[in-house]
Amino acid sequence: MKLRKIKKEIFILLFIAISTIIHAQSNKIEYSEPKKYEIADINVEGLKHIQSSAVLKLINIKIGNTILIPGPEISSTMEKLWKQGLFEDIQIQASKIEDEKIYLTIILEERARVNNIVFSGIKESEETDILELLPIKKGVQITESNLQTSKNLIKNYFIEKGFFNATIVITENENTKEKYLSDIAIDITKNQKVKIEEITLNGVSELKERKIYKQLKETKRKRWYNILKRSKYIPKLYQEDKKNIVEKYKKKGYRDAKIVSDSLILVNEKLVSLIINVNEGKKYYFRNISWIGNSIYTDDFLNKIFGISKGDIYNETLLEDKIYGLEGISSLYLDNGYLFFNAEPVETNIDNDSIDIEIRIFEGRQATINKVIVNGNTKTNDHVIYRELKTKPGDLFSRADIIRTQRELATLGYFNPETMGIDPKPNPENGTVDLIYNLEEQSSDQIELSVGYSQYLIGSIKLILTNFSLRNFFNKEAWRPIPSGDGQRLSLSATYNPIYYQSYNLSFVEPWLGGKKPNALSVSTYYSVRTNGKIKSEAPNAYGDWKTIGVSVGLGRRLKKPDDFFTLNNEITYHKYILDNYALPGQSTVTKFGSYNSVSLGIVLSRNSISQPLYPRSGSMFSLRLDVTPPHSLFRSKQKNQEILDYMEKIEEIANFSNQELVLHYDSTLASVYETASSEMKTVYNSQAREKLTNEINEKSLRWIEYFKISFQTKQYTEIVNKLVLETRIQMGYLGHYNKDFRSPFERYDMGGDGLSGNYYYGVETIPMRGYDGNSLTPADGGYIYNKYGAELRYPVSLAASATIYVLAFAEAGNVWNKFSEYSPFKLKRSAGVGLRVFLPMMGLLGVDVGYGFDADNTGTKGQWLPSFVLGQQF
Repeated sequence: MKLRKIKKEIFILLFIAISTIIHAQSNKIEYSEPKKYEIADINVEGLKHIQSSAVLKLINIKIGNTILIPGPEISSTMEKLWKQGLFEDIQIQASKIEDEKIYLTIILEERARVNNIVFSGIKESEETDILELLPIKKGVQITESNLQTSKNLIKNYFIEKGFFNATIVITENENTKEKYLSDIAIDITKNQKVKIEEITLNGVSELKERKIYKQLKETKRKRWYNILKRSKYIPKLYQEDKKNIVEKYKKKGYRDAKIVSDSLILVNEKLVSLIINVNEGKKYYFRNISWIGNSIYTDDFLNKIFGISKGDIYNETLLEDKIYGLEGISSLYLDNGYLFFNAEPVETNIDNDSIDIEIRIFEGRQATINKVIVNGNTKTNDHVIYRELKTKPGDLFSRADIIRTQRELATLGYFNPETMGIDPKPNPENGTVDLIYNLEEQSSDQIELSVGYSQYLIGSIKLILTNFSLRNFFNKEAWRPIPSGDGQRLSLSATYNPIYYQSYNLSFVEPWLGGKKPNALSVSTYYSVRTNGKIKSEAPNAYGDWKTIGVSVGLGRRLKKPDDFFTLNNEITYHKYILDNYALPGQSTVTKFGSYNSVSLGIVLSRNSISQPLYPRSGSMFSLRLDVTPPHSLFRSKQKNQEILDYMEKIEEIANFSNQELVLHYDSTLASVYETASSEMKTVYNSQAREKLTNEINEKSLRWIEYFKISFQTKQYTEIVNKLVLETRIQMGYLGHYNKDFRSPFERYDMGGDGLSGNYYYGVETIPMRGYDGNSLTPADGGYIYNKYGAELRYPVSLAASATIYVLAFAEAGNVWNKFSEYSPFKLKRSAGVGLRVFLPMMGLLGVDVGYGFDADNTGTKGQWLPSFVLGQQF
């Protein structure tokens, strides 16, 4: 590279001295006597990759120009070509001279291009990162400029990683096989990371030093307690931290504070020290605050909203927020159509330590919405989006309505909330504005294949289509791969264990029934079988199962009062429970046999204002649900109720007969043959006796289950600082009865574990409790009332559309009781732990927690760490 640079300088000096080197073919040029020539033609030779036309456009001399030879035109052309850095050699020759005309030939030798880039001294992952930064790529022409730029970029890359003393040597090696290709060798020596030994603050007296050190968020001293932030010296981040210091002072009233100087002292190759000299200045206070230009709102009203009073510490950041923040003065105007509103705070007087502020307002005219345009919905149909918009043509402009619209679109789950944007196009001339919503579709459908363990291994498959289109179900062209875009929800799931359990579920939700109002229709049906662990083919006489068949139909609608975050849902559900030699613990109203039915009306009042479904940072959700069945025992006479109870007491003893006792109870004539009968015949006799018992129970015992059930839950999301979110929640439920003699054996509460298997069967509501085994907190006679409280601190690792990932720490407490008389809301089982959540498109929510249970469960076990798994559900 040095030889090329010397060669270039020699050429330039030569041409400045003698103007040009021209080889005449037919005429001799006298350099001592310059002469004017007209350029008849310019030919470019020697190019391999660069086009001749590009060179001719670049140079100053053109065909038809009259130039002096020797003269400055040729010199300037040579210099301009050299400055491009693209050529190894440049010559301009006169190929022919005819009278006053000259024919020029520009002979160029291009610089080599990159054949290969070879690194040494760094990891392969670092090579990949660096290659993305560099301007030199394979096939790119090598110039001094891009080599120097590459060296600087590599240097900065390692400085940002703390390798302040990294050395980079870039060497160009000519390719022996190809003249115009070169290999680039980049040798990197990272050396040791440079850490900060000490940071000295000079001039700090009004604020405590620890508060100043806290502002150095990315520039930390070498201390044992700085675990999360290492003491790396990164110049770019250090500059930002210095701005943080000044900003901290200004928030405390030190309007004139500044860092007057700072020094970097090299202690050794591994350590540096920083000295920061601060001039704090005087502390200022607000004094008189006045308003100019306001006609819509009075001064008193604006002062009340403004919230800054005479004597308050002067804070420019607070001042800006009170004017332009979401709850500031601007929101009053922007939410009322005044799109062209502007407010400018001006310091009108500074007297000692007091500052007078005059806020100059331009209200402008109210703007109405002209057009609403949606871009980026490649899958979701327009009508699904437009029906959620709170901003419609003809409405007054409202920033609050825009924010609400973005929230509604994010809640759908079809679009990436992190890239969602609004682009207003105001027209001051006619007082209108066009609103353009820019959306990015994200996959919201899920297919879940999972295996869980809670008492036994269980596998499941679930397909959830959140943006389904039923009307296109029979349209072949719409299957890409499934009909979608109408915002309907279709869910199909199957759960299976070959011995203990299996279930099947189908549900469908139309959120806008009829398409005009947000009235949601939901339909679902399900079937489940839970066994006592025996295999029917191997032990038919011992086998028992509990079958549940259910159908539900619901209709919900959004409310306008108290606000339109509220919804009211009504649901009718029918359950049929079939017990065949399956005993429910702690029950006197049902036996091991028989069919039992329930019809319930569910009423749910809920409110949901969370900002987005995957990683909410603000908002809340609460739900109050009441499920009631008809009070069948109140409709029957006391005598009939007593007859049922007497019969149930009697039949309970019969239901617990051995197989032989049960057979002989219904047919005493078989006494002589049962003992000697084959096993096959005994199975037949047993089956017939069970059938008779079941028919008798169905005829004489309790057939319709009765209960009322109250459930309440609430969640609150608060962003503490920069995406760090606190979720707090409360859950409680009560399964009540109309008659204490007819408590429902179904719909009870089980608490403990991760809830994976418990959520798969019907007739029992499982309440997960991390840090405890499944069902380990449930009373032996079943749970009829429960409380649960929890708090979760979350921080995101990734919020990309391709994967939402966050880590969490949790603490929760809860318990479940059998009777109201046993209820003690502060006698709770406690746990805490950490976890991870990953939401992947087409896979749903995945996660794992490790929880520690502080209190003893029903088996007496306590003080153990237990993993909990999340598959498409939340705790």
